[in-house]
Amino acid sequence: MYFLSHPSITLFSVLSAGSLSPSASFATVTSPARSKTCTALSVEKNANGVPFGEPDKEITCAFFRVINPRTDSYKNFREDVDKGGLDPDLIDKFGWPAINVQKGNWAALGMGAGLDTNDLKGLIDGFLSHQDLYWPHKEDMIELLKKREAADGTITVLDIHDGKNFVATDKHDMDLTTGSFLEIPLVFLKCGGDPDTGKVLLKSVLEFYNGDPPSSSGRIDKAGVDKVMEMLTENEKVVSKTRTLKAMAKSPVQTLRFFKGVLFTKNLLPKFVLGKGEK
Repeated sequence: MYFLSHPSITLFSVLSAGSLSPSASFATVTSPARSKTCTALSVEKNANGVPFGEPDKEITCAFFRVINPRTDSYKNFREDVDKGGLDPDLIDKFGWPAINVQKGNWAALGMGAGLDTNDLKGLIDGFLSHQDLYWPHKEDMIELLKKREAADGTITVLDIHDGKNFVATDKHDMDLTTGSFLEIPLVFLKCGGDPDTGKVLLKSVLEFYNGDPPSSSGRIDKAGVDKVMEMLTENEKVVSKTRTLKAMAKSPVQTLRFFKGVLFTKNLLPKFVLGKGEK
């Protein structure tokens, strides 16, 4: 989701410590020594060898880095991201069209494919594509955020914006991209931010930026996202310079697939896709 960014920072409450991965399944094993049946735990792993549901710091998107959802089908992907804290309606509006871009119409619609979270560079560069530009400079960004910490241990949603903008402009000499800008509400709400006050615990934000589940975690829904975006767009210090149209013009095929995915979401996605895949 480059909707999950340039610098990427995109997306959740993970299963609590000691709980089973959503990909865990049980298999029957017979012991030849005792001829008794016992139950063994089989855990599915992603391409990096990390069990689904556990943080995987090899994934470029910070949101998927933390929740590491299953990728075998959209149904399973959607279920895991939902458990991670993002409302299904928001997943459908951005996640499924991204699969349409990544794998094509037939795989997305006809086969109910999931998003390959290990291959996020082949999307619309500058809009959906992930090149994870912030990770090499995260210590500098963290230092900036620590200087903004209030006495109660919080920072504001505008501080999160400034951290992203700092990496984009100072470290890469570029404008903050559309995807990175749109990701700000996700970071804020995922880390338990209060959309009424605009405050969030710095500790949780730093944990999330490091690829770890945040100590305080919240739900990401449309109402919360709208409130946070309103705070951003109404602040005169926030300049949302984007290169969305330029990026889309350079990637016409991917752009067409994305908007086809958006159009298909309402009617075709529930009928043909959500019934596919194993729980």
